Amino acid sequence: MWPNFFIVGGIKCGSTFLYQYLGQHEEILMSKIKEPSYFSIYGGIQTETIFSKPKKGFKERELPKKKSSKFIQISQEDHTKLFESRGNEKIFGEATPHYLFDESSPKLIHEKCPDAKILISLRNPIDRCYSWYLSSTRTKVKQKTFEQIIKEYFEKIRSNLKPSTKNTYENILLPSFYYDSVRRYLELFGKDKIKIIIFEECFPNNILNTINEILNFLDIKKIVYDFDMSNTDGYFTPNMKILKLPRNPLISKIGRHIPYDIRMPIYKKIRVKDKIRPKINETERSFLKSVFKSDVMKLEKLLNKKTIRKDQIP
Repeated sequence: MWPNFFIVGGIKCGSTFLYQYLGQHEEILMSKIKEPSYFSIYGGIQTETIFSKPKKGFKERELPKKKSSKFIQISQEDHTKLFESRGNEKIFGEATPHYLFDESSPKLIHEKCPDAKILISLRNPIDRCYSWYLSSTRTKVKQKTFEQIIKEYFEKIRSNLKPSTKNTYENILLPSFYYDSVRRYLELFGKDKIKIIIFEECFPNNILNTINEILNFLDIKKIVYDFDMSNTDGYFTPNMKILKLPRNPLISKIGRHIPYDIRMPIYKKIRVKDKIRPKINETERSFLKSVFKSDVMKLEKLLNKKTIRKDQIP
């Protein structure tokens, strides 16, 4: 069983939301592991989610810690097991955000799944970078500023230093250069098999219309409105004192005896200090405008549409 539908990213462009949302439709089976990364030179982040029998909502399930590496490569046999049909699904999909950024993924997908449909979500490249910075640094006590990091990574790009094949997130700027990534998919699959959505046009006020467009793209006629989105986390500033608790050997030992589906909701509730999202400053935004301007212009020409809001990219 090979998938016939892929959410390929981009990174921090709403793929988790789309994965959760679409997976609740009775005619869609999304893989148990959200990011299997089988069609990538990068390993996947092995976080498993399972849907309850009445496909409304989902719950997380802790995976056995069989491997020490955070990023692992699954076998074809294990990948096949992710798409065990319940009998009435017509769409079998997976969502791996770095399939868009990974140059090898389009060809690897096309070799096994040439008729698959591809969903691409694009976000303002500046906001995408900043969102990744916030999510990857919020639990760190000491961290470089956003301005320091983007300028450091920009110099690496100018020096033609690309990230290794072990970590797709080594340079937070690279996944925001969309043009070549989108072009590769268009050339291999053709326009009819690809749907591109714009993050800012979908979230948060036009979600239902966007989902209806995606279902129509997948040739699914039954539109379902009662989706459960309670499991989608928004931005939060963590309570560092609470986050340190699981690292205490005694607390960790006690915690293992509490069922995962009981302790995780409690932990998620108490780990939040506040939900005030820091803002990017104008110096940082101005710098990134100059970095991404050329790529955005090429992308708009490729797609024959204004893909990014004019007030953010000149």
